[in-house]
Formats: sequence, C-alpha cells, structure tokens
Amino acid sequence: METTPRASKLMPHVLNLLQQSARPLAKKEIDEAMRAKVSEMGYTYRAPALGYALTYLKRITFVNNPQHGVWMVTERGRSVHLEENSAREIERRIEEGYPRVKTIRY
Repeated sequence: METTPRASKLMPHVLNLLQQSARPLAKKEIDEAMRAKVSEMGYTYRAPALGYALTYLKRITFVNNPQHGVWMVTERGRSVHLEENSAREIERRIEEGYPRVKTIRY
C-alpha cells in the first residue's frame, strides 16, 4: 500500500476546496487543509504531492495562480465535479506527455 498519496488522490479535494472558497487561497492554507484530508485518508502527507496536484489542475485550466503562492479556481474549474478516476487519467496523460489532456471527459 502507498503511504503517500499520488497527486490524483489530492486533485479532487484541492479543486473542491478552491471551489468552496470565496477568495483565492494561499498555498499555505491549501497545504493545511490537505494535511488534514490526507490524514483522514490514512496516508502520510508529503508536500510534493500537493505541488503536483496544483500543477496538473493548472495545466488543464481548472485553477490558476495569479501571483506566487496564491491559487484560485477558474470559471472552467468552478463548473467541474472531478472524480478520482478522471484525476488518475489526467495525471497519467500529463506524465506521459499526452498532448490532448483537455479532451478528457470530466
């Protein structure tokens, strides 16, 4: 069993957190919320997984970071309900360098 969650496990939770927020969040705030979520899930928290989750969400234009260390949901990301299986597919395609990540059904 994995002890550290992959980015795809965090992506739905990160997106949901940003969707629920009325304002952009500092990465530190996201980090604190994800520490609690990862603990609930039975994993050991490692910050790089959050960094990858945010990067992948940005790559598919669900989130944006208007300034260093600040993240917000985009209009596209606001209307999405991201399931873990879709997050795994996004992660797989990005890691493989698949050029058409945006064609995945969410």
